Amino acid sequence: MAKVVKTSFLEFIQLFPVIELPITLSEESQGHFSKANPPIPAQYVQEYIAPLQKTEIDELTEFLACFQIPNAKEFVGIVYWKASLMTYEYILATFTNKGVLIDQQVLAGTTAEGAAIARTVATIDEEWDIFIVGGVEILNANTNDGTNSEAMKLTITDQGQVVVDNSAE
Repeated sequence: MAKVVKTSFLEFIQLFPVIELPITLSEESQGHFSKANPPIPAQYVQEYIAPLQKTEIDELTEFLACFQIPNAKEFVGIVYWKASLMTYEYILATFTNKGVLIDQQVLAGTTAEGAAIARTVATIDEEWDIFIVGGVEILNANTNDGTNSEAMKLTITDQGQVVVDNSAE
């Protein structure tokens, strides 16, 4: 029987470079992250990423470390990219400093279903405010009037919770 080697949370989060904010997450961002960061090794996916997933991970699913939220003292915040069949997502996960999950949220991505392509872009600013704009495009449709667009604002609290910010309304 093969021995399971437990990894450390510190080793895991070191896969995620600390960056300067603001940053925008879009379809084009993934190319930058894939050049700068390798895919997350399988043992880290199994231990830290897989338990966060709402659906089963298949052999076609890939995870890429993007970055770590800077200046967090009470929590560790990471953003990773998940690529699965017809769905690409940037996911924010926050943990206690000991590695216990606090919160998680899909921030941006692209999903294709039939003739519809949903795209979402997110910007995280220096105060940990997250501005998300998304819309749906119907392929072969001659309209793109923006009526399918939505916007929202989230905030990461000092304790690592991701909350909807209604102050802009």
